[in-house]
Amino acid sequence: MITPQIHYSTRESYRDWHNDYTGKKSLTLYAYFKTYRQLVKEIETYINQAHCPEEEEPTVFVVRGKRGQWGEWCETWKMVDGKPTIIKSGWS
Repeated sequence: MITPQIHYSTRESYRDWHNDYTGKKSLTLYAYFKTYRQLVKEIETYINQAHCPEEEEPTVFVVRGKRGQWGEWCETWKMVDGKPTIIKSGWS
């Protein structure tokens, strides 16, 4: 089973990645959760921290498994009317 996780970047991670000339720093940060329910409870915090200069509104990318299914289920989340909302989803 795939551990539920959030992939996101912040202003600090973007700045550090942009200023790193060794190629060792990563733009993407990862947050891992025991359950998908716990991830959903905390996702608003990560969306509010997220930063991507190419996008108008911050988004985060969620990867998880689904019970009885094979592969990775992926979701893109952003804030819509003050609530975390899935805007895209599908199998990886």
